[in-house]
Amino acid sequence: EKLAQGETREEILQFFVERYGESVLAAPAKSGFSLIVWLTPILGILAGGVAVWIVIRRWVRSRDTSSAGLLSRDSDDSHDEKYHDQLEKDLAHLDERGFR
Repeated sequence: EKLAQGETREEILQFFVERYGESVLAAPAKSGFSLIVWLTPILGILAGGVAVWIVIRRWVRSRDTSSAGLLSRDSDDSHDEKYHDQLEKDLAHLDERGFR
């Protein structure tokens, strides 16, 4: 009816906003309090991205530190032999019991 009366799109939208409030619009205005509605999802995504970046960065650094410690440690052959001997004993014990 309003189009037939020659009103413009903006005039028609303004009529509905005055009568029913801004919630009648599919997209609220990008000013005032409604601006929070537009910015909150964007800020949430950015904050989540920063949090993920920090977690991944710390994870990678901790892995680098722990692997660097393993590589720089002197190899103690007697220590390795001790575990190798124990492994051989355990495997021999399993053979005797018929588990292998």
